[in-house]
Amino acid sequence: MGAFVRGVRADFYKSRHTFLPWIHLFLPLGFALLAILYCSITTLKSETVLSAYLELIGGVFPIVVGLLCSKAADLEAEAGHFQVMMSGTVSRSTAYLSKLFTLLLFGACSVALAIGLFGGFFQKAPSQFYVWAALLLICSSVFLYLLHLFVSFQFGGGASIGLGILETLLALLALTGLGDGIWYYLPCTWGARLGSDLTSMWAHPNNMSFYMEIRTWILIAVPITILALILSLIWFKRWEGRKNYE
Repeated sequence: MGAFVRGVRADFYKSRHTFLPWIHLFLPLGFALLAILYCSITTLKSETVLSAYLELIGGVFPIVVGLLCSKAADLEAEAGHFQVMMSGTVSRSTAYLSKLFTLLLFGACSVALAIGLFGGFFQKAPSQFYVWAALLLICSSVFLYLLHLFVSFQFGGGASIGLGILETLLALLALTGLGDGIWYYLPCTWGARLGSDLTSMWAHPNNMSFYMEIRTWILIAVPITILALILSLIWFKRWEGRKNYE
């Protein structure tokens, strides 16, 4: 545990002079302020406003994660072509998990800020709704971080960002009827669809179909995410570094 904590501290230290901490602060702040400004002039129903806000956060998550993982990988490449993680004083698994945890912690704080600021202004829904919204968005992003860390390390930051753009387009497309019945198997769509379903559950508490949607997602997403974590650790233990550096 001590090695893990030291790894997290080291990752924070590496990122403090980059845009990583600032983007996690200013992006949710700007997003929430724009949404609050829009709410002050719109005549849309509360359900529509809430659903749109959560869907947008979930929809843009893949491209943001792609950018952040790209930068995290670049920091390791610049620090010695990943040798600090692969040949350091701690095990590879610990180094990888500390990197993942640091990114997830940044992301969780960012989501909490975006949801908390908006919820503090738009008090049409109970506080429990916003807590659940934040938790679902955070949990749905774990697979994305695992995927984009792998892509960033193995293929480079450009590949991660490009994949994030495609995933965001797919996530927004999945909000239509095209995503019905298949979105559970597409991790990039999880955040956007969960935001939509959670809002529908709040607005229509007697409609059990939305509860079943989230239940089905949990049964599929949990084993997929655990499997992705295990495979990521196995891959990183055997990884010899990127052959061509950007």
